Amino acid sequence: MAKKYPCLLPKAGLVIDLGAAPGGWSQVASPKLGSKGHVIALDLLPILPIARNVTVLQGDFLSSSVQAELEHVIATSAASRQKHSATTSDNTETEHSSGGAVPRVDTILSDMMANMSGIRVRDIEASLELCQTALSFAQGRLKTGLTKQIESEGEEKKALSLKDYKGCMLIKFFQHPLLSEFKKKQLQPVFEKVLVEKPKESRSESSEAYFVCLGYKGE
Repeated sequence: MAKKYPCLLPKAGLVIDLGAAPGGWSQVASPKLGSKGHVIALDLLPILPIARNVTVLQGDFLSSSVQAELEHVIATSAASRQKHSATTSDNTETEHSSGGAVPRVDTILSDMMANMSGIRVRDIEASLELCQTALSFAQGRLKTGLTKQIESEGEEKKALSLKDYKGCMLIKFFQHPLLSEFKKKQLQPVFEKVLVEKPKESRSESSEAYFVCLGYKGE
């Protein structure tokens, strides 16, 4: 998926990896972002050190203390990348709130999955709840817009490639009709393009798949 959707892991980008343990996605992201990029890997479970450009945080990302720590790491990373980047305008995109300017991130990866109970309805509901939680977390944190300016709507549809989007998200889920409604009513209104991927590496009988959300529109 990283090869198919290069905008997920842009060079020198800032990426948050939710549900990161044991660290596989961060391991893939680290070299693709390069030495000027940064991955923040977050999970309830401990994660062994991965690379110099990967910061590991342990805890519940919904807790205020972990979110405060996360915001501090994002702000520190954004300031450092701005200082060392020749293209500062792309790295300093912020959202102004009552608490001040909050740096935006390029991508949020959500590999979170609930503990399976074996009861399909309950497991599907848990999967949907995590998707909704990840989306709520992403809103206001992702960059917006495109990497190039398009003059008209018609030209935009023809000219955009899969590397032209800013503010992207990848969400793991269990396939179920309820998730189609989630895609239509909650994802499509806030992203320019939303696709569903089932990687070849997943077992054919598995219902595990991913929402690939490209081009965050903002609130």
